[in-house]
Amino acid sequence: MHCGSYLGGPVGCREFRPFSARKAPPLRLQRLSVAAPSLKLPTIDAFEQLAQHAEATVLTAVGPTLLGRGLIALRDVAPRDPVVSVPVYNALLIADDPTNGISIYSDRHHRRWQELHGSLPEQLLEFLQGEARWDIRMAAWLLYMKQHRALLWRSYMQHLPREQDMCCLLNYSRDDIAELQIPALQSEAVVQADWAAFLHGNYLHHKSGQLASLNLSDSLPLSLWTISMVRSRTFSEDVNGEPLTLMVPYADLANHNFDNNCTFCLSRDNKSFQLQALRPLSAGQEVTISYGVIKSNAELLRDYGFFIRGNPCDRVKFRGTTGSSNSSTPSSCVSSVDGTEGLAGLNPVSLMEAVAFSGDLAAAQLDESSQINPITQPAPH
Repeated sequence: MHCGSYLGGPVGCREFRPFSARKAPPLRLQRLSVAAPSLKLPTIDAFEQLAQHAEATVLTAVGPTLLGRGLIALRDVAPRDPVVSVPVYNALLIADDPTNGISIYSDRHHRRWQELHGSLPEQLLEFLQGEARWDIRMAAWLLYMKQHRALLWRSYMQHLPREQDMCCLLNYSRDDIAELQIPALQSEAVVQADWAAFLHGNYLHHKSGQLASLNLSDSLPLSLWTISMVRSRTFSEDVNGEPLTLMVPYADLANHNFDNNCTFCLSRDNKSFQLQALRPLSAGQEVTISYGVIKSNAELLRDYGFFIRGNPCDRVKFRGTTGSSNSSTPSSCVSSVDGTEGLAGLNPVSLMEAVAFSGDLAAAQLDESSQINPITQPAPH
């Protein structure tokens, strides 16, 4: 479900997509908030048709959630049982580093995919198996499917958010950027806008791009939309040491929760992509996965366009505290969100008192080593 400075750096630590298959530590369920306008959602029948066209085996339905829509369990589910299972041949799948790493599974998938969905242009296939970054390769494939879509992909495109509804940083205009209150987010939004414009002109543009003969994109907004879909809706997996990126219709409807009740993985025979229950689910309960176990609100807003009230991963790092409630020595702080100096003289003792902390401050041992991924670093997907 998808960051950082896109113009360079390693890709092995990114996180843009519904990322980790690891179970998140148990945390109190947080209410989600969305910094986006109300979305025009497809009808429930459209989602049922999407599942049918993807040949998905599902124990879920799409229903209203705190984020607008999500997957709801239709019946009780036992731990480790799949609630969604989609054949891999109905997903878009690429190797993360096909030129320098392993690409056995992805090459086999491309052959099988073409047998079922039709041949891909030679130029596109070479690009998908080439040295360009994973996100631009997947974006090219998605754009091609948007223009040459069979029944499954028409159904899939129907449920994706519209261009005007995307609100991760990649989609912020220069005027929108001015409204951000965190300097690091403002800087990152500018970096991402420049990066996306580079990708559009260098690869996707129907006249100037390396893939111009495929006629993929005639406008920057279309390229922005596609890159946003790739950054926010893809999954990461690994088959025998081969890192993979997948875009899986219907499975990508699962929302994020730090206390996620499901995880995602390939089946044991590597033939289907599944959402599996981590603990017992009750009928009517929302199916959730983790988009990343340590994502701050700045990172969630950057990558997906939403934030979580009371996000337990937000941190403020204090320096110079004596750990004594009698201390009158001013302390400085550094925000672990943007890495900038905090308010001069901000005293952690006063701050804890202001939020009604009544325990022993010295015993509490404020964690000065707690860190999150800096905004300017590529995050794992």
